[in-house]
Amino acid sequence: MKKILVVATFGVLFLAIFFFIANSQKQNKSANEGDAIDTIKKEAFSMHSDQSGSAEKFNADVKENSTKPESVQIQPGSGSIIIGFLHFDVTLDEVFEINDWLKSQGFGFQLNLDGNKFEKAPNTSYESYDVGTLVDLAESDSLANLELGERLFDNEGPDSGAEPYLIRSAADGYALPLRVLPKLYLSRSSKLRRSNDREGMRENLIESYAWDHVVNLRFFDSREQVDDNRSWILEEYRDDLTEIKEEAYERARDIYTKLQATRRERGKGEFNNYMPEVYREMLLESGSSGI
Repeated sequence: MKKILVVATFGVLFLAIFFFIANSQKQNKSANEGDAIDTIKKEAFSMHSDQSGSAEKFNADVKENSTKPESVQIQPGSGSIIIGFLHFDVTLDEVFEINDWLKSQGFGFQLNLDGNKFEKAPNTSYESYDVGTLVDLAESDSLANLELGERLFDNEGPDSGAEPYLIRSAADGYALPLRVLPKLYLSRSSKLRRSNDREGMRENLIESYAWDHVVNLRFFDSREQVDDNRSWILEEYRDDLTEIKEEAYERARDIYTKLQATRRERGKGEFNNYMPEVYREMLLESGSSGI
């Protein structure tokens, strides 16, 4: 009887050790595959930056040349980005497409590789230049001109002299100034409020709404309304806001016409108003009035 009990005890102990080892190996394998997936994703991002390769092309290259198991190949379509309470599913190819567009338009942010949040993009060489260098380059270098306009406004506010650089960048076709200029004029309008310059307030508010609407003229044929619920605007212009916005829409069309004329004078042709469809849908469904 004692022998049977001893044998049974050793049997149970052996099975416990066996399952423990098997489970540890399984966890290590999963961890290694997870690390492999992360490595491949990073290589994919790097490869795309250098060669503009698609996710499908990258998968094909890895499948042909890699000894890693096929189970860790990238499969497009795992990202889900949240804007407010809205969720948007994006594929890896769409992440690349959005980031290429954001970079080409001068924005300093990008979607992360998983496609679930925005993050700061890698620094450009222009960010290391001082203002004096940027001023020297701005006349002949459109990216230096763009960097200068944005930096002046960010560092010194609406009366820093940023306007002409940003407007020139808008004529060059960059979308970033269409994000910055509405903020510049709105900031100036708010500043003039403190000195009770009501005419200047109204003029700059119209200009802010107008540049917001230029975004619509370029990228959103169906998005006409420009809304702003800032309490001080509603307080100051509750009975006048509809008229202000109508004037802003008219001003926006004038701005757009002048920007196109400037482009033609420089031999640049019509605007390229392309925007990745998935990014357009994000902005439309989030209710954003800007870009």
